[in-house]
Amino acid sequence: MLRETSPHSTEPLVYSPVRHSSGLPRNPPEYTQFIPGTSIKWTAGCMALVCILLMLVVIFAALPSKSNGDNTMDSNMSSTDPSNSNSPVIQDVALRDYEFELDEILEQVSGIYDGDKKLDNAVIMTVTNSGFLNMTLNFACSMKRLNLKFLVMCLDEECVHNLEKHGIVAYLDKHIATTANAESWQSEGYRRVVFEKLHLVHEVISRGYDLFFFDTDIGFHQNPIPHFTKDVDFEFQTDDLDVLDHWMGKIVNSGCFFLKSNKRTIKFIRSVCHEAETNSISYPGDQDIITKLLFDQGTVLSVGTPRHSQIPEDSSKIIARTLSPLKFPIGAFVFGSKRAHYLERLKEHNMSEERDVVLVHANWLVGYETKKKKLDSIGLWSPECYE
Repeated sequence: MLRETSPHSTEPLVYSPVRHSSGLPRNPPEYTQFIPGTSIKWTAGCMALVCILLMLVVIFAALPSKSNGDNTMDSNMSSTDPSNSNSPVIQDVALRDYEFELDEILEQVSGIYDGDKKLDNAVIMTVTNSGFLNMTLNFACSMKRLNLKFLVMCLDEECVHNLEKHGIVAYLDKHIATTANAESWQSEGYRRVVFEKLHLVHEVISRGYDLFFFDTDIGFHQNPIPHFTKDVDFEFQTDDLDVLDHWMGKIVNSGCFFLKSNKRTIKFIRSVCHEAETNSISYPGDQDIITKLLFDQGTVLSVGTPRHSQIPEDSSKIIARTLSPLKFPIGAFVFGSKRAHYLERLKEHNMSEERDVVLVHANWLVGYETKKKKLDSIGLWSPECYE
């Protein structure tokens, strides 16, 4: 993962040698006895200067030399004033400390239940910032109600402090500097947040954890974990508005997916991160990169299609499948212009919103207040469990 800043401070270190308060004797007889005609004051001054130089040599010789990874710094020392909300918070911390801390946290939140079966190496994760605090608390209340452990990856320091006050496991990637604002869709701040999310996804799966990822603007009717088949590398919600007719999601929604940890997925996410780092200006957001590379490099199955024998287990291509848009609907199907068609499809499959819908993603809606109002209208807004 590329870093925007060095983990080591570049501020110069200033050392002030300790001087003895007594100083040199004012009239040392030995100086005047063997140096006739020389000022006692001048001689004492020279000797004092020599002593100071010797002391400086000793001090600097004892200093440790800088080497990569050897000089750890206090993780609480920030290179910017955290009280300034307009400044990005970047903490000077050795990379090995950052990785060790993340490993501990992932171990703490791993082990989620798929019905009666425990998935030891699986993690539920979301990414947020302090601008979406109430939305994140609503997400957390859903997880609490469903008895699911989860991790919140924060993008600013204030986010971590606020969530930890509520006893929520939150983590700040100290190498990421980003916005703490509630960013609008496709704004520059929004693009920066969603591209950083890719790196956080890579951090998790590269450590051997399968990942269930959900945006904070999702409301849950049921425990989603049993509704992922988990027999392919990648299962994703789709933003394809025509998926109700052809059942093949041609647009990946990067806010709701399951991603296994294996060589294929790690290679794929690395290629996505690389494309985001080198060519992000060509894409509106992260899911556009994921969609392009997935259909270029992978095998994508339609809704309900089983993994068949034509796909060898040792295939180098990532194998993906579209999640059911009836069980995992986007905002356009529940709140938007496609609602009537969505209800028709539910009826055709003998399904109902109350009984069969797993979650509702409040995307295709602009602004926090709009999302909150729509989720509340279907009984999926309840952040008060953490208030």
